[in-house]
Amino acid sequence: MGGNYRKVLRPILRAAKVGMKPPILSAMAKLMRKLLTKVESPAAHVAHLVTDIVHGCAFVIEIGTTPLEWQQLSAWFAQEFCKGEFPDLRRHQMIRAAFLEGVKWACGSYNARFSKEGIETVQRRAARVGLRDPLAILNQEFEVAKAQTTAYFATQQFAIRGNTGGQQLAIASSSRSPASRATKRRIRDRDGSPCERPRPRPKRREPSMPMTPMTTRFSVNRRWSATDDDILYETPVKRRRR
Repeated sequence: MGGNYRKVLRPILRAAKVGMKPPILSAMAKLMRKLLTKVESPAAHVAHLVTDIVHGCAFVIEIGTTPLEWQQLSAWFAQEFCKGEFPDLRRHQMIRAAFLEGVKWACGSYNARFSKEGIETVQRRAARVGLRDPLAILNQEFEVAKAQTTAYFATQQFAIRGNTGGQQLAIASSSRSPASRATKRRIRDRDGSPCERPRPRPKRREPSMPMTPMTTRFSVNRRWSATDDDILYETPVKRRRR
């Protein structure tokens, strides 16, 4: 079948209608790792290889693919391409950008970037599949991730300030309020510390017995009953002797 790619093999591949699904992207990433041999290859090389593979295998680029789907596909490709390595975020995002740019140029014909008509065709077809601006797709994801990360750390800082402020307020109020110090001293005394001192209770004073016609001063002082016959009916001589 040599020399009959355009007439024989490519129509067969187009008839198969192989879409850009995660298994296809995994195979593409493994093939490119064999060709490039390292993750640190320039992003332009990755983009050109993506364009050539999508063109050569006649992969179907579905019309109406959403930015979210392109974000997921590019993340999958970058993960498979960097498997076994530990690239930083910058390199990971460069691989994703190269993938999206390569798929965008695969929407046109061969060597479309070298003619004005080819560039216009690529822009028109890329807009139909949702790849008019790959940079905007990645930046949109970055903005969402940045907003969520900022909100998370804001809640953490608010919780830290709230706990620290509450503790400082409690310590300041306890050190400045004399009532709180007195309360602590009383609690410490009640716990049986050496500083405890017995506090005598005041004696309860009993009310004096009211003077009535049935009582005398002797019955009041001696707490005798006012009905005692010896006191009520004694003679004046006995009273003076007492």
